Amino acid sequence: MISRLARTGLLATALFAVGAAAAPAATAPDTLSFAFTTAKSKAPAGYSVEGVFPRQRIIDRITIDFPAGTTFDTSALPKCASFTDAEVKGTERGISDICPATSKLGTGKGTAFIADNPNPAVFDLDLYNRANGAILDIKLGGKTAFAAYPTITGRRMTIPLTLTPGLKARITAFELTVPRKGKLTKPYLRTPAACPANKKLTATITAGENGAGSVATKDATACRR
Repeated sequence: MISRLARTGLLATALFAVGAAAAPAATAPDTLSFAFTTAKSKAPAGYSVEGVFPRQRIIDRITIDFPAGTTFDTSALPKCASFTDAEVKGTERGISDICPATSKLGTGKGTAFIADNPNPAVFDLDLYNRANGAILDIKLGGKTAFAAYPTITGRRMTIPLTLTPGLKARITAFELTVPRKGKLTKPYLRTPAACPANKKLTATITAGENGAGSVATKDATACRR
């Protein structure tokens, strides 16, 4: 689900966007960089993820499949409660004035081309915990511009971007860093218990293009038993 706040589908897109000062070559493939904060198996951990989408197309869904065996526990730390668009607009900074600081999961950057603008918009990202998912605060100038609501099911995080077609929003990339959260005995994220013989775990990001199928990109991160 994506909030009406600032017609968010657009920036759920931007949500996951990082880093290109200019548009990359149109034929370049998508790339993914993923890592846990520790290679140890069955350990409390954070993660970093960065995706790049060089072909400027309208992506209406982003799915991150964490390595098999990854577990999330959103009850491991405080959650941000529901709020209305009016409540966000009535604050000085937006979502960061509403969600408890203790519910903040991580930060990032995002970029996207909007409509016919030849220059990418660059956004700051804050991720907050909520039941069975997260709240993505997409900011310009230190204040909420858009909001998106990723869901977490098992090891999969899904970000629906339903308004991107109407807004002609083209994601170019994204980065997100989430440090270890929760207690050692009850962490927000725990790495897989099993480490394959090759000592590599695989993560996948899938970019669903509006009306044109999807592209899945993989990356491997080290593990140790």
